[in-house]
Amino acid sequence: MPSLNLYGNFKLGQTQVLNVDLTATYTNNEYIRKYSEGNYFSHTKVNENLYDVAFSTDYNIQLKHNNSFGLNFSHLHSISSATYKGDFNDWSHLWTAETLLMGQYNQSFGKVYMSLQLGGDLLQYCLHRNEAKRYLSPHANILLNYQINSEHSILYGLNTGNSNPPMEWINNVSQDLDSLSVKRGNPYLEKTDYYNSYLVYAYQKGKINLQVAGLYFGAINNVFSDYYIENDKLVNTFRTGGNFHQLKGSLAVTYKIIPSLHIKLLGFYRYNKITGKVKQHRNEWGGSMDINYYWRDFAFNIHGKSTEKTLDNYPAFIDTPATYGVFVRWNHKNWMAEVGTDNTFSKYNRIKMYTDMGVYRFHNNSYSETYQKTGYIKVTYTFDFGKSSSKEHRDINTTINSAILKAE
Repeated sequence: MPSLNLYGNFKLGQTQVLNVDLTATYTNNEYIRKYSEGNYFSHTKVNENLYDVAFSTDYNIQLKHNNSFGLNFSHLHSISSATYKGDFNDWSHLWTAETLLMGQYNQSFGKVYMSLQLGGDLLQYCLHRNEAKRYLSPHANILLNYQINSEHSILYGLNTGNSNPPMEWINNVSQDLDSLSVKRGNPYLEKTDYYNSYLVYAYQKGKINLQVAGLYFGAINNVFSDYYIENDKLVNTFRTGGNFHQLKGSLAVTYKIIPSLHIKLLGFYRYNKITGKVKQHRNEWGGSMDINYYWRDFAFNIHGKSTEKTLDNYPAFIDTPATYGVFVRWNHKNWMAEVGTDNTFSKYNRIKMYTDMGVYRFHNNSYSETYQKTGYIKVTYTFDFGKSSSKEHRDINTTINSAILKAE
């Protein structure tokens, strides 16, 4: 996956800045799957050439009255060419694009800070032998902060956005999973619109820091898994047309009992709901705790997190167990040592995932080291070579993009 990145930062006088960034990536992917079941045998081999180009430019100017203005233009373009052989023989060619133009205005006046980002977004994709799809939508990011006084403040935010369907689902591919089921792409998927709105109240005085928050998240015309029977086989495909809604309220309190002892408590309520062909909903209560005590070069920590019972947009119910642990950390000059334990008295914790789609149901218990009893010791030493040396941060992308329909 070779990649080229070109970027520039240009100062246009004392108050203006222009940033330009261009990244081009080529990826060659190969996917092979073989499956046997008695006398039944399935084989799939796919080779894909994928080209990604991302361009963005930002212009910002600092104005005279505690305000600033900016413009952003960005374009993301991906082209996938994949050859399928085996049970399914075909050539799939897909390009997707997103073009975004946004204007941003920031202003501080008195106790109020305001940031307005408004613009438009053009989403496009085209699968070979299918009509191109294009969606032009408004786009907004709004942030308002009111500092009532030195102790109280209120923050409100609103973000809207949209996205093309995942590349690996936009195709005409039909891939056998086993003798009874088939996985199939859908070339007619639509875009999804996202809405995120939140309100946060913060209070800070002396030893207490309190935060109360409410949030709404919506994915409208979202992409879901779909199942139906065809020729005595179960077909797993994808569809748009359903909606995912989430309401969440939370309360977080940090209390500094003494300068060296801090306690943080978090509690929340979350409600998830799915509408459309499949209708599901779920209520969830949860919380976490974090206690820190500092003495000389030592830090002592006790932490815990409640069970989680969520509903994702698969749609599927997911239950994860509670976690807890303690550790002691020692820092002195360039040395750091830590000893800790997690889930010390837990045994055979499992993650449960289940769903009911009418013609298809599943219930899965999976094992994860994250939720099992563990103990650890960490020792590190940091070398300091002085001011004559410098360290450069290298951001290496290890995520492989692909439009191959895989049997996962």
